[in-house]
Amino acid sequence: MIELENVSLRYNLNREILNNVSLTIEPGGFYYVTGSSGAGKTSLLKLLFLSLKPSEGKLSVFGHDISKISNYKKQLLRRRIGFVFQDFRLLNHLTTYENIALPLRVRGENEMNYKKDVIELLKWVNLEHCIHLRPEVLSGGEKQRAAIARAISGSTFPVGSSARIISGDPITALAIAALCFSPPDKTSGFKCIQCSRLTHF
Repeated sequence: MIELENVSLRYNLNREILNNVSLTIEPGGFYYVTGSSGAGKTSLLKLLFLSLKPSEGKLSVFGHDISKISNYKKQLLRRRIGFVFQDFRLLNHLTTYENIALPLRVRGENEMNYKKDVIELLKWVNLEHCIHLRPEVLSGGEKQRAAIARAISGSTFPVGSSARIISGDPITALAIAALCFSPPDKTSGFKCIQCSRLTHF
């Protein structure tokens, strides 16, 4: 669970991005944040991803008050949160399999323990045929699905996105929506917090 209580965010003394925001994000939900450009959608996600600290109010992540824990503890909490970046940020020198497995490698896990799970994720996002391909030969939709799978592979809780996950042509949009609402069993705590200005369903 993630909770914001009367949270405000300012980048400087003159510009308030968020004002007195209170919300609770429950496990298993799909949350959609919409608003005009500059409304604070990405800033909200950065708060949830622990990249920013509230200027005022209380932010609790997995039962921890962020203002009362060390930077090291924040890093451990961030490893539990998947994030799909707007430009996907796949590493061009790695294959699709290696990109999806990257959070697990960084964590120091043995490939023998996660290889099966990564292959299952590849099948879940319909990318098993791309397992040995690098990002430069993937389509935009394939990169998008690889980024979603990578976010889930290393996380145990929400997936936040500043990219338009459910977007594009209607068929692709429905396919991505089906993925978000039907995650693999290993991510029973999965949720999605999507920020966008315009989305097709």
